[in-house]
Amino acid sequence: MNTDDDFWGITEAINSKATPGAIGSWISMVNKTEGRDKLLKIVQFGARFFKWQSSKADAAIWNNLYLSVQEGRKSVRVLKGINKVDQIFDEVPKADSLFEKSLIFGNWMCMALFWHWDYILYAHKIKFVKLDEPIFKRMSQLPGLFRILHLKPN
Repeated sequence: MNTDDDFWGITEAINSKATPGAIGSWISMVNKTEGRDKLLKIVQFGARFFKWQSSKADAAIWNNLYLSVQEGRKSVRVLKGINKVDQIFDEVPKADSLFEKSLIFGNWMCMALFWHWDYILYAHKIKFVKLDEPIFKRMSQLPGLFRILHLKPN
């Protein structure tokens, strides 16, 4: 297509990385692990939204999509806790006071522990590891505890 004939600017929008409609931007995002996770998150929560907005018969279809994408995202994010520990080493030295360093350390350590316990439970769910029922019940409370303790950074 000749760019002189591009009355609506479609070719420029597709070729430009600065616009949300640019194919190149989407491809580079999906080629990264975090980008794939974000794209799947859009699908997952879109399915959840449509589940709420659908009839009872269609809600089951949307719920199945939601649950399957949720499981897929968990398997892709294995070892994500290591990223949080890495953030501790990146951000703590930059903090000015001991109080600020403690907050940063606690924040990212809680998230690392959240991911750690969540994936042990996921490994049990997919039958990769076998946990006794009382241990599983106690452990299933830990991710929520660490998620509550996690402070959202500004």
